[in-house]
Amino acid sequence: MHMPTPIQLPAESAALPRAIPPTAAWGKAVPLSLHRDDFARLRRLLARPGRFALVIAQCGVAGYRDALIDAASAAASTEPPARWQLADRPDPDAVPGQLAEHAAGAGALHLLGLDRWPGEDLHRLWRNLNVRRERLAAELRLPVVLWLDEAQIRQLADQAPDLWTWRAAVLDFTPPGTTGGEAIWSEPDEPTLLDREHARERLRQLDAYLARQPDAEAEPDLLLEAANRLAALGEAAAARRRAEQALRGFRARGNGGGAALALMELARARRTNGRVDEAAALLREALSAAESAFGHDHPTTAQALADLAQALEETGYLAEAEPLLRRALAIDERVFGPRHPRVARHLDQLARVLHVAGRIAESLAALDRAVAILVAAARESDDVSLKQQMAGIYSNRGLAHADIGALDVAITDYDAAIKLGETLCSALGAHWPPAMQNALATVYSNRGNAHADRGALDAATADYDAAIRLGETLRTALGAQWPQEMQNDLAGIYTNRGAAHADRGAPDAAIADYDAAITLRETLRTALGAQWPPAMQNDLGAVYSNRGLAYADRGALDAAIADYDAAIGLGEALLTTLGAQWPPAMQHHLAVAYMNRGIAHGNAGRHDDALADFEHAVAISRSLVAAHPDIPAWRDTLARAQQNLAQARRLAAGDAGE
Repeated sequence: MHMPTPIQLPAESAALPRAIPPTAAWGKAVPLSLHRDDFARLRRLLARPGRFALVIAQCGVAGYRDALIDAASAAASTEPPARWQLADRPDPDAVPGQLAEHAAGAGALHLLGLDRWPGEDLHRLWRNLNVRRERLAAELRLPVVLWLDEAQIRQLADQAPDLWTWRAAVLDFTPPGTTGGEAIWSEPDEPTLLDREHARERLRQLDAYLARQPDAEAEPDLLLEAANRLAALGEAAAARRRAEQALRGFRARGNGGGAALALMELARARRTNGRVDEAAALLREALSAAESAFGHDHPTTAQALADLAQALEETGYLAEAEPLLRRALAIDERVFGPRHPRVARHLDQLARVLHVAGRIAESLAALDRAVAILVAAARESDDVSLKQQMAGIYSNRGLAHADIGALDVAITDYDAAIKLGETLCSALGAHWPPAMQNALATVYSNRGNAHADRGALDAATADYDAAIRLGETLRTALGAQWPQEMQNDLAGIYTNRGAAHADRGAPDAAIADYDAAITLRETLRTALGAQWPPAMQNDLGAVYSNRGLAYADRGALDAAIADYDAAIGLGEALLTTLGAQWPPAMQHHLAVAYMNRGIAHGNAGRHDDALADFEHAVAISRSLVAAHPDIPAWRDTLARAQQNLAQARRLAAGDAGE
């Protein structure tokens, strides 16, 4: 009999965030009545195509500011505005030279995030803008709006008087109550978890305000902000409760756009708890609401499409997920341009679906384009989330290269991803978010797989050890808040290290790792019940198949066959559930389990049972290779199954043969 084939799990690298929640709806009339005159001036200034104007605006509430920009630009009937988010503090000396690039094709350019700059950086910026003001006016030929706070406006007037005289208007859109009064307004900028203390303080502020309201659901925008921040902090149950309150509030007010956003946040909470089917149902509703409220070509609609596609992919419905992602991608390319990081994010999602479907060449093409977009974007920004996104895409491209046997190229991609991840760890220190830690653990595991496939078992084991240290640290730190996806990821790493131990001839160490993985995944199976996702079911089957190999290596054939029975039962159940949507990678896992059980039956002298198993393995593998001939591992499985089948036929006929 030929050697059994272990199953390595190429865990997908999870970039943070997997899907960026869109900015929360303002939820109030725009403009507020006290701002109508300034709004009219802003609208008139934006409706002057081809003419430079320097506008200085004060707001301080991101959701209201963004709603004002949208409403004024729509009323001006010009090209859509460009927004340059400067909160990540690019070099003040470089900003003037980059304005024209950020304004290309836009009706106006809004500079945001300057309220987070320290005074010394702003002074340099005002100086550089001041000395280049005439050249900039000639280059830009469109309105430029500086969104500042009150102190910064005074600083600009004091430190750059010549630039100050160029202003076309100074507009004040400060909502009442935002400078010390009772009112509290939404700050819907996406929380990144890079400042957990700020997120906690903002949640305390929100909770205290909402507790004083007779009807908290009358403030759905605040509830949605709280849900977003709780989700980013990993508190899924609390995020779900706030999202449900926000949804009721938006529906009571007839705010379909807000309802769409609340449904999307609620779906994310369901996904975090493994309730993917429920998430998909919520996202279908969110997509319909977004299309009605925002239109079919709006970024929020694109995000609803992408979120729904991700839920469908996780439940195995690849054929339905792909067109949704392509539609989301097309919307983002029209709205943001073909080289925007958001386009790269949706290319990465599309590549994953193509990969799972066995269309590796198409997956690589999408990933190559995504890498090119992010490398170009990184030249202009040192944004942390951009680096994490790059790390995730490098890791996923490594997976695709590994699947076609290009192991050296795969390891190069994993090296790049790990370098980025370790850089983020050093830069963020205590603020290093759990999702980023988990993503780095996954990349180490993926690189370990590539080393193992090259036969470099020492290097592979070192990578798995590093990944397990990260995963176990997260388990301890997060406790009851440890997300189920992370639990499954850690089980995958134990599975892969177990395979490396088995390859080194250490079946006892392998079984210990497989036991750890099975304990984690059986716990998930019990906790999730009917909501147990197909991908997790397949992962559990892979561990049982691998532990069966280790038992067989120790000569415990009955224990090995029992594990193979469990793996095959899970695989056949997936075939029944998914039907035509059964992913190729899952088909390969089932073929391997049948082949390994056939070898165990043959070694136990049960040649008829072995023959039946090899026939199953050959039938599955032959169909798989015919559809996907470019994946070496699948071709190898077919060749081994065919050789074992031929030998089993001779043995079943009473001819031992060679």
